[in-house]
Amino acid sequence: MKSINIFAVVLAGIAIIISLSTKGAVANDQLAQKVIDRGSIRIGYMVYPPLLIKDEKTGKLSGISYDLIEASAKKLNLKTEWTEEVGWGTAIEGLKTGRYDMLGCQMWPNSARAREALFSVAPMNSVLYPYVRAGDTRFSTDISKLNSASYKISVLDGEMSTFIAAESFPNAKLMRHSSSHQLLATLKNLIEDNLFAQTISPCVHSATALHLRVVKHH
Repeated sequence: MKSINIFAVVLAGIAIIISLSTKGAVANDQLAQKVIDRGSIRIGYMVYPPLLIKDEKTGKLSGISYDLIEASAKKLNLKTEWTEEVGWGTAIEGLKTGRYDMLGCQMWPNSARAREALFSVAPMNSVLYPYVRAGDTRFSTDISKLNSASYKISVLDGEMSTFIAAESFPNAKLMRHSSSHQLLATLKNLIEDNLFAQTISPCVHSATALHLRVVKHH
């Protein structure tokens, strides 16, 4: 029953998301009609394993988000065009300029994004945690110590961790990275002090190998 409910949410989400790039009711109707007339929906996407995975050799896409979108579009008798890979910081802009009709990867809503786009009900939840290198005990008893200009927080630019880290630790220096690989390398090479990432993030999947640990809140 749970999988059926999730599928229903995604179906409803696509019906809403095809209107994401515009805000007015008339414009929304026009976009929806264009999608129906075209018989396909153009999708912008962020590579974000395990939600959305891209084979570096073949360019083939896979993952949870990919499967949900493909199955839902099939039910709506729409073909999918995975048009453009984008970054978290520029994803909404592509909707506004009409380069694609929807985003094909889960994204946390916030006030800035809600001004420009409509969001479907989330088919799943994710949790954000701060990570440090194993053996680093500076923040073990008090995570608020991180709110200091002496420390650097590594975040994925445009991803929700950027907004949460900036609001929770305004005095720390945010180090914005364009890819998960770049972000992880900073901690591995002892360049930065702390990493903010979701539990479904590719960063977390690499945490054990890179000897990272979660900072527990007390």
